[in-house]
Amino acid sequence: MRSGEVTVTRSGPNAAAPSPTGEGAARLEARGVHVRFAGVHALDDVHLAVEQGEIVGLIGPNGAGKTTLVNALSGFQRPTTGHVLLDGADITRWAAHRRARAGVARTFQSVRAFRGLTVRENVEAAARSAGAAGRGAAALTGEVLDLVGLGPSAGSVASALSYGQERRLGIARALAGRPRILLLDEPAAGLNEQESDELLEILRGIRADHGCGLLVIEHDMRLIMRLCDRLHVLDYGRTLAAGLPAEVARDARVREAYLGSSVTRVGAAGAGEEGSRAAG
Repeated sequence: MRSGEVTVTRSGPNAAAPSPTGEGAARLEARGVHVRFAGVHALDDVHLAVEQGEIVGLIGPNGAGKTTLVNALSGFQRPTTGHVLLDGADITRWAAHRRARAGVARTFQSVRAFRGLTVRENVEAAARSAGAAGRGAAALTGEVLDLVGLGPSAGSVASALSYGQERRLGIARALAGRPRILLLDEPAAGLNEQESDELLEILRGIRADHGCGLLVIEHDMRLIMRLCDRLHVLDYGRTLAAGLPAEVARDARVREAYLGSSVTRVGAAGAGEEGSRAAG
C-alpha cells in the first residue's frame, strides 16, 4: 500500500458492490489521458488513480482541466487518447450509466434536482434508477438522507431547500447508487465556513459508513487540507504535483501556480494552520 492510502473492508448492507474483475476494493484510474477541444489541450497525459477507501483532492486554478478529468472518468467525456480503467478493466468506451452501475458515481457543480419532488422522492428515484426496489430503496433512501443530514427535511419539496441543503441533496442522490468511487465536483462551492466544516464531517462519514473512495474537486483549501489523504494538482491540463497534502503544500511550483500564501503550515496528516480559501 502506498503512503497516504487507506483500504476499508466492509460487510453487511453497506458493503461495496463486487468489482467488474471480481476483485474486492475498487480502483479507478486515468492512464495517459489526453482531451483536446479544437486544438486546445484540456488534459495532457494525465495519470491519476483513486482507490476505494481513500480520499483524493483534485485541485488547481480555474481552467486547469479538473472538471474535464472528472468528465472523462465518469463517462461524460471520451478521452482523445489514453485510457480509463476500473479494477484494471478498460472502460474508456463505457457510457456514463454503465460506469454508474459498476460503482462510479459523480456530482455536478449545478445540482440537478427534481425541484417539484420532495427530498425523499429525489433520492429514492436515484436509488430505483440504480436498481434498488421496494423496501430496499426506501431503506437506502433513509440511510443516505441521515448520513448527509437531510433526514429532518425528507418531506420538504426540493425547491424549498437552502443552498447548502441543495448541495447535500446532490451528494445524497449520488450515494443512492451505492458507489464504490464517488467523484465530487466542488461540493463546498458557495458554502460558508460553518457549512464547509459540516460538509467535511459528512464526507468523512461517507468513507467510514460506505467505504467508498472519493475524488474531490475543490477550491476550499481549508477543507481540502484537512480532508484528503492525497492531493493531485493540475495546471494547464497537466499534472503539476501529486502527493501527501503537506508535501504538495510545500511545493514551490504549486504555491506559485495556485496556493500562493493560502496555506502557511500543514501538519503531517494534512491538518494544521490553513489560511483562507485559495482564489478561483
